[in-house]
Amino acid sequence: MNMSASAPDDTVHTPDDINIIFEKMSYGPAPEASNVVQAWLDDHDHRFGHFINNKWIHPEGRKTYETKNPATGQLLASTLQGTDEDVNQAVAAAKSSFDSWSKTPGHVRSRILYSIARHIQKHQRLFTVLESMDNGKPCRESRDADIPTVVRHFYHHAGWAELMNTEMRGWKPVGIVAAIVPWNFPLMLLTWKICPALAMGNTVVLKPATYTRLSALLLAEVCAEAGLPPGVFNVITGGGAMESLLATHKDVDKVGFTGSTEIGQLLRRATAGMGKKLSLELGGKSPVIIFETADLDSAVEGVVDAIFFNQGQVCSAGSRLLIQETVFEKFIKKLKERMTHLRLGDSLDKAIDMGAIIDETQVKTVSEYVEQARQEGAEVYQACTGVPTKGLYYPPTLITNVQTVSRVVVEEIFGPVAVALPFRTAKEAISLGNNTIYGLAASVWTEKISLALEAAISLKAGSVWINCHNMFDAAAGFGGYRQSGFGRDGGKEGLFEYVRPSWLERAHPDIGDVNIKSFGNTVASRPTSKETTLYGCTVKIHEPVGVIGIVCPDEQPLLSFVSLLAPAIVRGNVIVIVPSEKYPLLALDMYQVFDTSDLPGGVINILTGDRDHLTKYLTEHHDIQSVWYFGSAQGSHFVEYVSAENVKRTWVNYGIGRDWTNPEQGQGEEFLYHSVQVKNIWIPMGDIYAN
Repeated sequence: MNMSASAPDDTVHTPDDINIIFEKMSYGPAPEASNVVQAWLDDHDHRFGHFINNKWIHPEGRKTYETKNPATGQLLASTLQGTDEDVNQAVAAAKSSFDSWSKTPGHVRSRILYSIARHIQKHQRLFTVLESMDNGKPCRESRDADIPTVVRHFYHHAGWAELMNTEMRGWKPVGIVAAIVPWNFPLMLLTWKICPALAMGNTVVLKPATYTRLSALLLAEVCAEAGLPPGVFNVITGGGAMESLLATHKDVDKVGFTGSTEIGQLLRRATAGMGKKLSLELGGKSPVIIFETADLDSAVEGVVDAIFFNQGQVCSAGSRLLIQETVFEKFIKKLKERMTHLRLGDSLDKAIDMGAIIDETQVKTVSEYVEQARQEGAEVYQACTGVPTKGLYYPPTLITNVQTVSRVVVEEIFGPVAVALPFRTAKEAISLGNNTIYGLAASVWTEKISLALEAAISLKAGSVWINCHNMFDAAAGFGGYRQSGFGRDGGKEGLFEYVRPSWLERAHPDIGDVNIKSFGNTVASRPTSKETTLYGCTVKIHEPVGVIGIVCPDEQPLLSFVSLLAPAIVRGNVIVIVPSEKYPLLALDMYQVFDTSDLPGGVINILTGDRDHLTKYLTEHHDIQSVWYFGSAQGSHFVEYVSAENVKRTWVNYGIGRDWTNPEQGQGEEFLYHSVQVKNIWIPMGDIYAN
């Protein structure tokens, strides 16, 4: 593939032109070439069917949907509007492959997920440009945010697949997963569903959003190329009615949905009583609380990330700005000035800040919200004068002089529109922040850490960011409270959405006739947790131990070497490692791998020689913070005895060998435990509520 951007034009600038450029300091265009996407579309004749059993399926008699670039109106491809027959075919494929995939060893599933991650990286530019052309978002955001997060999820969950038998002991895959995702992050959000599902041994049928189907179809093709077996991941396209058909299918065991609260409510009702697992990641109206103790310039940049990222089409967008009264006018002035520098334009221009809105109907919806606020007496500020005349664009907008009950304050707009309200006290800020039916996310801005953490704990939201916004990672669960849904995407907690207890079989109840009105509301009990008695927050952090001296056994010389080395460095330690005394050459050959990888120099240092001699000096060395010794009982005694000199940590085997091929003995939580040390940071509180 040609990875180069478009060639610059041949315009010749005069000295006067150059002086004007330096005087204005304006950005010129930086176009990204679309050739790699056009080649892929050409390979498919710009028409796509469903992807089932690792094959393209083009059933006869189906209606089609024309996918267009919202920035230019360019027709990209024709896709199918599936029917119930297509749903049945995809679910049947997933069902037939479930037995073999669920019984595939975790390390094999891990290798395949790892392979998919590498293939996405190989095709990174294709994914980046396609996502931007299909969705209208800036290619800079696709390149720097979306695609790296996608890759991270595959790598992260490859690890969970490997560790399932130990870390998820007592759990089994739930079965066939129906994944339904929206159009704002077409590739990233589907990854949040399919990665944990596949890692835990489930098979998947994905239904992408109507507006944005292409990156899902590309991913399915890439997964097949990377070695994912047929039927494990299937993609079908269609309208909104297909979502209900898929979710209520009798053979679907789990529904993972991201989208609007309204559709989530419909799915909850449609699947009620069917014995299916359901997770819903829904809408939000997230507060951004800016205290007078905040770094206001940083907070301004944070607001830009919070509400204008992806044109405000983000479920966790920070659309409600709650600003302390003492700095309200100053902050609004700074924000308005910053908004004058935001650039709108073609999604393939790397110099723009905001791209196009997804569809004409969404532009109309956003406009109606803003105009209603204007008619109600609100002040509407739209500073950007460079809105393109062609394409579906809407300027970044700030609305002030609004009431807490104003429609623009209460409802999710899903566009680049922020509303700002003042508050006087921290307690009032929390009250305003929680004054919503949603609870997806929030952010707190202050340089006072105790205030930040107390506010974060007081806010009823699934994710609370401090002095940042819209930060995501595969290791951290994301999901909401209240009408923002339930369930989590990411983190270990996200795995539990795709498993059930090993002893539990899927229920297929015959519920008969149920009188919904005769049932009362139930109140869920709050889970308990182990907490300190301090009125405040105790933050637990895992830090690397430092420099670890590792002495390897003679048994399984290469496997034991890698098994000890990997968990130590993956947790951020540097090591001095002594390979098997009898068979050192296998380990020494690894230096070629380290030398040609991205591993920095000095992280892994290999010493060969007499085991006990080297052990003596490693243990006595004051710059070694921990010694892992796998040798004789006498050597173990020495290590523990001498380690008292500088009270270094030790892990010894007391002369007892272990089976390094056994997952319970050769890997797992024990290794990670010895690779980290825990720091507890205690922060007392009392800025809002008295002790």
